[in-house]
Amino acid sequence: MWRRAALSLSLGLLLAMPAHALDAAGAREVAAKLQEAGNKLYSTCPADVYKPRRASFLPSLSSETACAASPVGCYAACMLGSGAHCIDLARALQTDSRDWHVVYEQMFTAACAGGQASGCTNRGGGVRNGSYAGDPISARGRQYANRCTFRSFRIACTAGDAWGCAMEGQAHRNGEGTRRNTTSARARFNKACKLGPNSRPCEFARDYLR
Repeated sequence: MWRRAALSLSLGLLLAMPAHALDAAGAREVAAKLQEAGNKLYSTCPADVYKPRRASFLPSLSSETACAASPVGCYAACMLGSGAHCIDLARALQTDSRDWHVVYEQMFTAACAGGQASGCTNRGGGVRNGSYAGDPISARGRQYANRCTFRSFRIACTAGDAWGCAMEGQAHRNGEGTRRNTTSARARFNKACKLGPNSRPCEFARDYLR
């Protein structure tokens, strides 16, 4: 009987634990490394660093959970060109309750540079919707920021990222970073749904198509 109770207690404690418990000390170390490097990724438009995904000599054993447990290890792999480690580290930091936005926005840019199209979309979305005080891309003016986000969404959409297509469609519809063009907007929204018929980007796109 006591064994069953102990098992229930252990299971209860396990279920109560956060899915991606972040190593905060490791995250602070990553933040310090980026700051020491001048936070250059934070001021770089993703569209200016994107490279099509290339074969990596690093094992593709990356996950958000693993990067939450070992931010420094994932950062090292990211800096060696593994876009998968970049984006998983960014998502682990974004999921944490603390504010790591300067770090995860840079990791999204690094993911974009490593060929992860969704990294381009996420950093572009951070510039467009994040409203982060002191964001260096937004600080260069709305016209520059809109052009940067539009180019980043376009690259991501071309590379097959459904959210990139949905966001590019919105940019075409609103005339953000490009001329308003409802035909182009409709084409990008339709592509978002073609890439993921039951996905959240498609739901977003359908709201506009209606």
